[in-house]
This record gives sequence, C-alpha cells and structure tokens, in this order.
Amino acid sequence: MGWDLEKPQMVVSGWVAGTWGASRVENPGQAPVFFLKLPDWHKEISYDPRGRFFIYSKPADDNFEYQLYRNDINSKTVTLLTDGKSKNRYPIFSNSGNLLAFACNHRDQKDTEIYVMDPLEPKNSRMIAKPEGENWAVFDWSPDDRRVILSDWRSPDESYLWVLDIETGRKTLLTPPTGREKTFNGSYAYFQKDGQGIYFVTDRDSEFRRLTALDFATGHYDFLTDHLKWDVDEFGLSPDRKVLAFVSNEDGIGRLHLMDTATHKEIPVPEMPAGVVSGLMWHKRLPYLGFEFSSTRFPSDAFSVNLETGKLERWTKAYNPIKTDAFRETELIRWKSFDGRMISGFLYRPPESFTGKRPVIIDIHGGLTRQFRPDYRGEDNYFIHALGIARIYPNIRGTAGYGKTFMKLDDQFLRVDSIKDIGALLDWIAKQPDLDANRVLVVGDSSGGYVALSVAAMYPSRISAVISYIAPTNLATFIKRNSENEPDGFRREFGDERDPRVRKFMEKTSPVNRADKIEKPCFLIIGGKDFMTSAAETERIAAVLKKRGVPVWYLLAGDEAHGFRNIWTYNYTFNAEALFIKKYLIGATI
Repeated sequence: MGWDLEKPQMVVSGWVAGTWGASRVENPGQAPVFFLKLPDWHKEISYDPRGRFFIYSKPADDNFEYQLYRNDINSKTVTLLTDGKSKNRYPIFSNSGNLLAFACNHRDQKDTEIYVMDPLEPKNSRMIAKPEGENWAVFDWSPDDRRVILSDWRSPDESYLWVLDIETGRKTLLTPPTGREKTFNGSYAYFQKDGQGIYFVTDRDSEFRRLTALDFATGHYDFLTDHLKWDVDEFGLSPDRKVLAFVSNEDGIGRLHLMDTATHKEIPVPEMPAGVVSGLMWHKRLPYLGFEFSSTRFPSDAFSVNLETGKLERWTKAYNPIKTDAFRETELIRWKSFDGRMISGFLYRPPESFTGKRPVIIDIHGGLTRQFRPDYRGEDNYFIHALGIARIYPNIRGTAGYGKTFMKLDDQFLRVDSIKDIGALLDWIAKQPDLDANRVLVVGDSSGGYVALSVAAMYPSRISAVISYIAPTNLATFIKRNSENEPDGFRREFGDERDPRVRKFMEKTSPVNRADKIEKPCFLIIGGKDFMTSAAETERIAAVLKKRGVPVWYLLAGDEAHGFRNIWTYNYTFNAEALFIKKYLIGATI
C-alpha cells in the first residue's frame, strides 16, 4: 500500500490472525507488524503522503454504489467523506497531500463530476469539472498541483485524456480521436518533470498499448516501447519523475521494466520467474520500487528493487497452509480455432503421482475483456493437486492483451465466435495423450458463466457438466437491468438491444432460450441482490433441465450480489462446487 515516509519500510495489507488489516514490514522477510484493521471489500486504497490515514472506497450497498472513507491511523476512527448515496471512485492525492481528487455521479446518477476536497474537512469539497460521460477520473496532479490529467473512459478500446486547470476550469483535450478508429489512451497517465508533457499508454496507430511521451507544445507522440510487441498494462513514475517503471503483458506473463526518462533507455532489472507483476509503488524519498508478484507456487507477495544496487528483495511471505514447492509450473498452450486464428491459455497440470488420462476443467474468466494471468490459483489448487484434475484457463477472443483487433473479435454479432474458441479447445484436449476428452467440465463466472452455459448448449455431447457462477443468461435483459449503470459501454460491447435486429440475435443466442439444448448436469449459482443476473431467468433454465431429466443444481444466495462477500456463503458455495465436480466429473459417490 505504500512506504514509510523516511525509512525503507513497507506498509502492506493482508490477513493477520483472521483480520484484514494494514501492517508494517521493517525489513525484507520480517514478519509484518499489524497496526490497523481495514474493512472487508474495500477498494482503491491510498496511503496519505504524510502517513496520517488511509483513504479507500467501499460499497454502500450490493450494487457498486461506492463511497469514500478516511481511516485515521492513530485514533482508528473511520469517517465517511462522501454523501452516502452517489457513486464515488478513483481517489488520488495531490503531490502536497493537502487535497484529494475523486469522481462522483452526484448530479444525475449517471454523468461523472470531478471534485477536490481536503480529506480532513470533507464538507468543503468542491466541484472542479462537470463533463458529460459516465466514467471520468483524475490520473495525476501536475508538479505544482495546479492542473490534473483527466481520463474520459468510454469502453475497453476507447478513452481520451484531457488536462484541466483547477482554478480556471479550462479543459484541454490532449488525445483527439484519430479518424473512425477508436483509440485507448491508458489506465494511467503522469505529468513529465517540467509539467509540459505527459506519459501515458495508448494503442494509437498500433495493435498494442505502448508507453508514450506526449509534448504539449508540439503535440508530438514519442512511442517509448515500440520494440515490445505486447501491451504495457501498468506503469509508474518515480517521485522525482526521472525513472519510469512499467509492466509488459507478454502472453499473460507480467515482466518488469525500468526506463530513464532523459534517455528513454532501459535500466537492467533482476531476472524473475514467470508470474504476474502489479501494484507498482515508489518510495517518496529513497531509491526503492515496490510491487506485488504472484506465481504458480505462491500467492501475491510484496517485493522491491533498489535502483542504486539493482537488488531484488522479497518483503513478505503470505501464509500458505500447504507446501507448494513441488507444484508444476503452468504451461502456456495454443490451439487453432475454427477460423485459423490461434487462441492461447494456461494449463495447470496435476502432480505426476496421478497416472492415466486426467479429467479437465475449462475455467473461463469473467470481466468481458479481463485476461487470465498465470498467478497462484488459491482454492483451485484443491482440484488440481488433491483430486488430480487438469485445469485450463483460456483467453478466448475478446480478451485484452493480444492486440485491439483480437479484443473486438467477440463484439456484438461476433459473440458466438468466442464460444467456438472453446469448441476448438475441446478438439485440442482430444489430441492430448494425458488429458481425458470424455471427462471435461466447463465453468465460468459472470460473463465467463454466460460463455460456459453457451458452450453447454452448443456442444452438449462433448462435455460432462457445466457450472455457471453469477452469470447473465440473456444480454438484452442484462442491459435493461443495468440501464442506470453505464449501459452505453455494455451496448458497445454486446450491441444495442433497442435495435430489433440486435435484440433478435441476443434472444436467439441467450442461454435462457437455449436451455433445451443442454444435455449434461448443470450447476447454476447466483446472488439474490445481483442486478447483473436474473433469478427468474436462471430458474427457467433449471425448470427446463429438470423437466427433461437433466441433473440440475441451483444455488440462490438471497443476501448476495455480484460476487459473494460473506465468507460462510463463499465457503458453502465452494464445497457445493466440489461435491458437484466429484459426482459429475470424477464419478465419485457423494
């Protein structure tokens, strides 16, 4: 979460004695010293530059109405900073630490406004921008704290950057549209040292998202990572604005890089195993870059690189009740889909002690464009290492990280093509000597659950069972239910359900209307307070399957929304999934 103001000591978050909280780590490898309890389900946590408190966002209800809170370290008191009703996101401190900028939809519960406040005097917050659009954010403050960089996010493949003068309210577009093609202009942006330009990531004139320097005076774009034919998905600028740290997404593997801002030459970094690097965090005064790293063999831990010595150090070692040293490294696999396009994913194999052809779970990620990354798999390891099931995590078309053309390949009328990618994966499994094509279960969460149910309907004889977790079952009704929650972004991805031709396609391909095609056991899991899903539609699927004699399990968590928060509900669901998988994939008696 941050560093001590003066010392090379980390401030981290994690579980300590059953409590989620903030801890200090005085030296690499030492046990964290707990000092403050943090709330469950917080997001976007920021450490006060003066070390007095934390700022975080937390939902006020079950459907993403986030509020901002201040958690004082010494008094341990929590103060609500926002109105308790509107959606508040993306808090970011000024360089001085005196002000906090954030986004809020107070005006009409749709369009975003930009506010600044003194977090110690929240009643004096003031609006500095009233742009039109659903998803605006402040990315950075200028070195003199007089201007901010604004992001106007439209969709996963379209966003724009502006610079806003806080006192005058004047807003200047920095990244104008480039003809008819949509352009993504980053999830991060920082002012350059002189304040006369910015660093950001863009896919302008490129398949991939490149780290870029933009000069305000000339409008010139200097593409700093053109030599990498992969996305840059995160970067951070050192406090003196002399060094850029960035992470390239190379086939899902996160690789750390350092670059001198004066010469644009890379600085050598220590070698690291394959895994995922994230959460870049510079020390304010000392030459340390902190970050999180996760691999097949351990959960996310805190690491650092010393820029002066080049030394890589591991600060934390997350508690793990099982030994993971013998876990096999994940394998990057590729297969050819129906149209000749290569699709990739990651295969986690069980221990070699399990002999014979192994049953397979295909686990499809949610989050629409969210990419599966080869990290530690948590409770999934139970199925891999205790039950001997091979688990494949595909990155089907529509996933980010493989170029903007690939990410658009499942948009609107092309959505069925992503289902065919799983069909091609079933072909690949059938050719593997150690995988059992006759024992394949497909599981997915959210949009991945939609895909899983669609696979069950399209390839009913080629799978053994399906699990759908918090999945929409009809995209047309999904958008209608979320008409107050950024519907335009969903329409750009799925199509406009108000268009009769699009509506007809959505209805024809929706799992709720194709339940009669599903032949294998099905487990449907949803939350009763989830706007993303429909209990009525899910129960219709269950009724159709039951009538046809297809085994169906249905779990409705009445008090849960989109993602189960209560630990008891979560554990109950996991154990129910384990029973289902044992019965219908392994054939065990339960």
